[in-house]
Amino acid sequence: MNYYGKSERVGDAQGGDSDDAGRVILLVDPSSVADQHAAKLEREFGQVVTEGTVQDALTQLSTTYIDCVVSTYELPDEDGLELLKQVRTEYPTIPVILWPDSGDEHIASEAIAANVTGYVPRCRNSPTDYDPIVNRIHDAISTRPDSLECDRIDTAIPLLSAVCCDLMQAQTRADGFQLTVQRVCEYTDWDYGEVWRPDKGQEALTLEASYPVDEQFTSFATMSDSITFQPDEGLPGRVWATKSEEWISDVSTVPVQKYIRTAAVEETHLKTAFGVPVRSDGSVDAVIVFYSVNDLPDESPLRTMVNAVQRVLNKCSSEHPVLERNESGSLLPFSFQENEETKQLQGVPLRILADHVNVTVWMATPDFEEIIFTDPNFERITGISPDEFQENPRSLLDIVHPDDRDDVQYVWENRTDEYTLEFRIQTAEGEIRWLKERGTPVKLDDELQYFVGTAKDITERKQQEQELRQQRELLRHTEELARTGGWIADLDTGKQRWTKGAKAIHEVPSDFEPTIDAGIEFFHSDDQETIERVLNRCAETGEPYDVELRIITAEDRERWVRATGKPVREDGEITKVCGAIQDITDRKNRELELNREREHLQQTERLAKSGGWIYNCETESLQRTDGTRRLFGLPADHEWSLEESFEYYHPDDRDTRIHAFERCRRTGEPYEIEVRIVTSQGDQRWIHEHGEQITENGVKKVQGAVRDITTRKRYENALNEVNTAARDLLTDETDTEIAHTVVNTATNILDGTGVAVYLYDEQSEELAPIAASEEIKQLLDKLPRFAPGDSIVWDVFASQQPAHYDDVRTADDVYRADTPIRSEYIQPLGEYGILIVGDTEIGAFSDLTSDIVTILASTAEAALTRAERTQALHKRERKSQRQARQLEQVEQLNEHIRSIIKAVVQAETHKTIKQIICDSLATHESFKGVWIGEPDLAMDEVVMTTTSGPIEQYLESVSLELEAENTLPAVQAIRDRTSIVEGNIAEQPHQDDWQHPALLYDFRSVISVPLIYNDILYGVLTIYSTQPEVFDDPIVSVLTELGELIGYVLNSLTQRHARLADEMIELTFVVSGADDLFVEMASQLDTSVHIENVSVRFEDRFLVHFTVSDTDPEDVMGVAESLPSIENIKLIGDDSSPRFEVITLGECVGTQIERLGARLRKVTVDEGSCELQVTIPHNRDIEAFVRHLNEQYPNAELTTQQNNTDTTSSSYSWLLDDCLTEKQKETLTTAYYSGYFDQTRKQKGGEIAESLGISQPGFAKQLRAAQYNLLSAILE
Repeated sequence: MNYYGKSERVGDAQGGDSDDAGRVILLVDPSSVADQHAAKLEREFGQVVTEGTVQDALTQLSTTYIDCVVSTYELPDEDGLELLKQVRTEYPTIPVILWPDSGDEHIASEAIAANVTGYVPRCRNSPTDYDPIVNRIHDAISTRPDSLECDRIDTAIPLLSAVCCDLMQAQTRADGFQLTVQRVCEYTDWDYGEVWRPDKGQEALTLEASYPVDEQFTSFATMSDSITFQPDEGLPGRVWATKSEEWISDVSTVPVQKYIRTAAVEETHLKTAFGVPVRSDGSVDAVIVFYSVNDLPDESPLRTMVNAVQRVLNKCSSEHPVLERNESGSLLPFSFQENEETKQLQGVPLRILADHVNVTVWMATPDFEEIIFTDPNFERITGISPDEFQENPRSLLDIVHPDDRDDVQYVWENRTDEYTLEFRIQTAEGEIRWLKERGTPVKLDDELQYFVGTAKDITERKQQEQELRQQRELLRHTEELARTGGWIADLDTGKQRWTKGAKAIHEVPSDFEPTIDAGIEFFHSDDQETIERVLNRCAETGEPYDVELRIITAEDRERWVRATGKPVREDGEITKVCGAIQDITDRKNRELELNREREHLQQTERLAKSGGWIYNCETESLQRTDGTRRLFGLPADHEWSLEESFEYYHPDDRDTRIHAFERCRRTGEPYEIEVRIVTSQGDQRWIHEHGEQITENGVKKVQGAVRDITTRKRYENALNEVNTAARDLLTDETDTEIAHTVVNTATNILDGTGVAVYLYDEQSEELAPIAASEEIKQLLDKLPRFAPGDSIVWDVFASQQPAHYDDVRTADDVYRADTPIRSEYIQPLGEYGILIVGDTEIGAFSDLTSDIVTILASTAEAALTRAERTQALHKRERKSQRQARQLEQVEQLNEHIRSIIKAVVQAETHKTIKQIICDSLATHESFKGVWIGEPDLAMDEVVMTTTSGPIEQYLESVSLELEAENTLPAVQAIRDRTSIVEGNIAEQPHQDDWQHPALLYDFRSVISVPLIYNDILYGVLTIYSTQPEVFDDPIVSVLTELGELIGYVLNSLTQRHARLADEMIELTFVVSGADDLFVEMASQLDTSVHIENVSVRFEDRFLVHFTVSDTDPEDVMGVAESLPSIENIKLIGDDSSPRFEVITLGECVGTQIERLGARLRKVTVDEGSCELQVTIPHNRDIEAFVRHLNEQYPNAELTTQQNNTDTTSSSYSWLLDDCLTEKQKETLTTAYYSGYFDQTRKQKGGEIAESLGISQPGFAKQLRAAQYNLLSAILE
């Protein structure tokens, strides 16, 4: 089986920085430290594949490209020698290095005889030194040419040479293709091949040739011969149509429409198929298909071989001159005539061969007198140019090494068949090279015409062979130095063969011929029974042995030896036993010394109260006391090597320990280190280790002591964690952040199951959980809250004394009798709360826990104090910033309001005033949209009167109905007569219908302010902002005052319009069911009450003059005094025409008319109703007036409406408003209705002044001013 039946390299591994970083090493080692060895080797090489048996190793070799095999000797199924032999048989170029546990002369000899690449024994009881094996692998890889390329060349040369020779002899293309298919099947693992060629019309493919013609493939070949393939039909047709190769891993699984001959394939058991096109002049001249009965991967080397042959055929077709094709389709139309054209044509396949393999190719006459062809590689390999070689064929013989020249000349002069020759050449520079030459005859009609030869540089291989021979010699010296020897015993004859090393151990002469019995006699009498028993058992059952016994040498000296043996089988039967023997006398003699060392270590351990160890620098042995073993968690009988001991040190501290020890061993420098170890149970411990060099009996040693410092280090680490937490706590700004930091820190450094922090909640007066570890959350599901006096937790908080319970269930006030927490620490955090650390185990905490909890709690308390102060400071800062921002916004708003006031003074209509207000407010940087609406009671909705900013589309998308369910701020402000603020619309965007549309228009906050004056609603002002929380208390206060101011302005404008009107409209209303004191009075007196005058006395008190029809004044006085809304009543005039003056608390029907901007002409109150006669300017909006009146008296009904053309009395009434101040008007009208101007005065000035709530001089002053102003207006 050639190598091309195997898999190629599957990929380059990633390795270190060496030149062999991409190599793949197969390590065959079943021991427990195989992974450790592999890890060491991977530092030098890209990838190490580990196997434990011979069979697994061979399987790995069959599927993976391996650069070098490294194997120990003892394997479960076979041994290392058997693996070496099988690798040499199946993979002769792969280096194999034996790496046994110890040296053995017999094994070494057999390995050398089996052509081992390297033999690197280890010392069984010493740390593994990796340098020798690493260096040997590097040497083996560097001295071996790339195996894959080497094997390809060795396989390609015969195949391509044979193909080229066939092509040179072929008379037709059909012959060339037939011979090519035959050669590929003969030289590779392809089982069957076919050649398909286009017919004359280039319409279909027909079968040209197939190989082999045997019974297995008869049915398949017969079917192929009976069919043709159209372009893109079947595998040949697709290759023909696409001019591309196609690989099918298993044709039996391909559908019939894609592979026509599926039925025939099942009979022949063909699996893999590979079709390639052969091109000529740009078109496909033939399709060659090869088959294998094996299921091959598409990266199979067999594919590479076919591609190489394909390229030879393609190039051969393209480089030959295109001649007129005769009936036979001649491919190479020469008949070995002696002309230049023929020679050039004959060289074409050889040039192609030289292009595909790393060799030089030549063609010469049988007598080697004429060189027909040679390629450029010839000069690189031999140092002779092709021209020189063709001119002087003997120039090659001239550089052949003198010692090889005669043999080479003889072969060249007598060659008739294929030959292989290895010889040396000497270049012009004096360099010696080894060449391997292959010669293939080219015959025509069985007559030798030419020889085609290939030459390959094999210098590296020869150097490797020389190195192996030197290594064999080195192994012999190693055997002597290691004081080992080998032997083999023939069970049939009873004879033994000893190596020189074995004879030296027994101190017998070199010509001594031992037997089995004689060998046993050399053993000490007390040990002869043992050696005889193990030897017989090995011979009978095949059980190997390894024993340590004493021998008595021929010189009568007692020696301790290690004797090993294993069976040798022939045809399945044990016929021989072979083994090794090693002199271990020195080791045995040192055991007494080791015992003394052990006593010394035990004394050291007692003094150090920990453990001790001692390392012998000469023997490289390491001894440890029982205390050290306990510290590392190892049994008392555990022995370990120095290197193995390093593995117990924590990976992060391992280098520190190794460097300290090595420095002490080399230089004598003592060391003291604190490092971590990981016990055999996986526990991590801190140790303090001291080491120093000592000398005993001239032998250097390193002794040391180790002490467990885990508790101290845990305390130090815990303090470091607390310090780190303290730094973190300095940056925490809130109680919650501090609580979480404390919980995380305590969880990291303490062994408790769970940690929780409770803080005092002043609002609920409870301890509330703020932060807890995940473990305690899972244990308790829901953390409890602790109220005063109901638990031990509250007791600790109240007393500020910590508590520790080994089993908290035993406490009287435990909050839950079956709590899963058993051990518990409860530590107060001052006045802020409690820190709790718990564990599910009883008595789980140590003094370390108490100290750490106390320190951590003090740190947390300080952090909480700092946070409290910081939060208070931040709160003050935020408040100051907020106040400053509010003041700035208020100032900006006031500036807008001032500009509004200036503008509205000149405005003549309500609409103008409202538009000015909207436009001005919309320019405020925090406001986006402003609108003013008025309620339309007839439509039961808010009517938009003026807007500014992008607001109208939004208002069209929301409901403006005045229904109770509508929560639109404007509607609420109308309904509630108060400012409505929504600070952040986005908090609950879907709670009300108007909020989601507002967000779509980027509105985030809103305020609606009612425009009211004297309880008269003139509309609602609504402002939207794109920012949340814009309308804070100062802004709301300013805007509310602005609403009142706008109401006043609108009212004033209404009254001014009424005074200036030329024509008046007289309206009569009947108000039923009014809740009014005069309605109540009329009801009790069962008569009518006529209100004549209403004046404002104070803010909520009014002075009213009225008369009563046909009623005793005493009755009127009595009813008035019974009404709580009347503060005082006075009779003015005599009984014939009585007039009453009362001071009322709150509004009455007469006062409301004046507030609405109308002139009250007459109010008549009857039982249950009253009639109002008022006048308003003709240009006044009657509907708006009625709407305003209905807001005060919902049952007011307009009964009559008529124009009042008599403007004289009205003009005089309005004259009072224009000429007099409000105080002057009230003084004058009160004096008039109080009878002050009657011929006989009804009341004096002092009495009237008292009624008005002013002084008598004040009354006189106001009255004189009113009279003067009124007369001036009339007379001037």
